[in-house]
Amino acid sequence: MPKGTFSLYELGMRNLNSRQLATIADIESLLQEEQIIEPTAAISISADQLQAAMLKKMGQRLEKVSFECIKLNRKLRELQNNHIKNQRLWALITNLKAKAPAGTRLMAYLGLLELECLEKSERFGLDKQTELTFKIALLAQEEKLLQEIISGNGLKETVSNR
Repeated sequence: MPKGTFSLYELGMRNLNSRQLATIADIESLLQEEQIIEPTAAISISADQLQAAMLKKMGQRLEKVSFECIKLNRKLRELQNNHIKNQRLWALITNLKAKAPAGTRLMAYLGLLELECLEKSERFGLDKQTELTFKIALLAQEEKLLQEIISGNGLKETVSNR
């Protein structure tokens, strides 16, 4: 349609042909009709939205758990290294105490070092390492389960059980 005649149609000075009128009528009827969503479709949409929200939260939790696991592993390695150093220091102090004469300043200083070593062994001891190992194992299991759910293996079972 030429450009000049289009403005005549807009101004109402010229009539549209029947094909163009039918197209406009279809467009207007589609715009005026409200989209009706079937109740089952609405339930399906909300279930999908819920599932997407769950997956997003689980993804965030997975990132947090992974980071926490890495952090605790570093802390455990540091505790283990400090425990080994402390055991070496204890062996050295014990050796020196056996060779040092009693009642000297060296013996008093070795006694002080021995107390510091005992204090350190409380901070770096096996009980702390065991506690951290347990926490790491729990986080690793949680990480594994979250990965299963996110990958789809566990989520289908959860949704189908409803």
